[in-house]
Amino acid sequence: MHGFTATKEDILTLLDQALQQGHPKEVVERLQWFLHYAEHCSISETCRHFGIARSTFYRWLRRFDPSDLSALTDLPLHKEVVFQRTAPALCKVQKKPRHT
Repeated sequence: MHGFTATKEDILTLLDQALQQGHPKEVVERLQWFLHYAEHCSISETCRHFGIARSTFYRWLRRFDPSDLSALTDLPLHKEVVFQRTAPALCKVQKKPRHT
């Protein structure tokens, strides 16, 4: 089973824990993938059922840590940058007149 040793009961317990602790919805969704996999023992079937790529399933399976459900949360794609608006600078260079 590709190194996946969690049982259906283990995943059900983790799902309950994730819901009680208010983990983000993506954590619950990924635990549902693992539950389906534990029930059917088929990554292909699980990916078809949820409409995900096998590479996606494997990526989250590698990150899965039953003792740390936060490992199943999305990582930020980039840091949020906050720009402060300032008064526009006065241009000291005069435009050259256009010749027609």
